[in-house]
Formats: sequence, structure tokens, C-alpha cells
Amino acid sequence: EGRKGSYYLKLERVSEAFLLSFTKAMKAKPRIHSVDTFVYAYKLEHPEEIVPSTKTLYTYIHQGLVAIKPIDLPKVVRIRKRSKTRPSTKKHLGTSIEKRPANINDRSTFGHWEIDSVLG
Repeated sequence: EGRKGSYYLKLERVSEAFLLSFTKAMKAKPRIHSVDTFVYAYKLEHPEEIVPSTKTLYTYIHQGLVAIKPIDLPKVVRIRKRSKTRPSTKKHLGTSIEKRPANINDRSTFGHWEIDSVLG
């Protein structure tokens, strides 16, 4: 029920003037605004127009719905995706004591014995 009324802003509902000025501002050299600052400034200047959020605008850019491409935005190109961490391999601590040969278990050979040592 909490997300029942939620939706993302469809591109058809976004102000046409916003999209034109956004495209012009992002392609301008030198660029003054980032995507986030442009959205904020445009909302302040035109409170009556429908303006998408920054996240929605980035979604439009990645889906190719606006004239700006991710390569046009310097931060989008520089941001690296997190690499997936691989599970660490287990340490192999040698062969188990249960798998040692029988002639070692009978302790008849010199050096094949067990002791308990207490330190300290």
C-alpha cells in the first residue's frame, strides 16, 4: 500500500521548455551546471512547470530518452561501478590426522609419537 500511489514521472508530462534548456545547458562549453544543480535552479526559476527529479533525469539519460548521452556528463563517465566481491577461498591446513598412515599410528618408529605440551 505504501508504494501504491508512487510512480516515476513520464517523459510526456515533463515540461518541453525544461528539456530544451537542459539540453542546451549540458552541451554548453564551459558547462556551468551539473544535472543536480540545473534541476534545482530550474525549479526555483519556474515553480509552475513540471520538472523531474535528478534521479529521474539520470534515468532518462541512461535510457536514451533525452538528447544528452552519458558520455556528455563528466561525472557519469568517471564513476566506476562497484566490483562484485568474490568469496575468499578456504585455507587448506594440510592433511587431516584421521588420514595418516597406519604405521605412524602404532608409534613404533622413532619420531612418530604424540605429546601434550603446556606452555607458561
